[in-house]
Amino acid sequence: MKLIDLTLFAEHSQKLPSSYLEPKTKKETSSWNILGIHIMDFTIAYFITNFITLLLTESAGMIMAINGIEKAFPYNQVMGFSSKLLPLVTFSYFFFLYFMNNGQTVGMRAFKKRVNLPQLSFKESFQWAFRSFLLCATGGISFLFSWKKWEKLETHDYLYESLLGPKDNSPLNLLAEIESFEKKEESHENWQQAA
Repeated sequence: MKLIDLTLFAEHSQKLPSSYLEPKTKKETSSWNILGIHIMDFTIAYFITNFITLLLTESAGMIMAINGIEKAFPYNQVMGFSSKLLPLVTFSYFFFLYFMNNGQTVGMRAFKKRVNLPQLSFKESFQWAFRSFLLCATGGISFLFSWKKWEKLETHDYLYESLLGPKDNSPLNLLAEIESFEKKEESHENWQQAA
């Protein structure tokens, strides 16, 4: 947010220009920010995968009460499931957050960034989820080949959005509401007379 000296405007009874109320935006997003965002998001996806694997392992351990079943499915085999589950969870993490959260993941929220996507666009969310998954799967090497596409990443100021953004609330025009209510009552009286 910009700091504004309001005394100059108050002394001359002037309104604040709209340019003062707009947030400061940095057009450039550094590659370190993008990599930091994806490291944070991949860490979250990794912990989600480990939690799911741990939950499945413990529930399988509770079901396998007989020693023969425990020998048939050793602990190593069940834990190997996490390596197969990690790509699916990582891609799903990115896809659902891009799709449901208007182009923003948890890491992007921490870094105050957002991908400029149309709201609830399946195709765009799928493409960006694939780019993010590829960035995580290759350890950031795919960023070197597709850095132009990451220019759609823009800053997103939450304080500006919550305090100064346009609100849908409008003042209630009480006289117009009373007139519309009286018109409805008159139409109900006509129906009662017709019945």
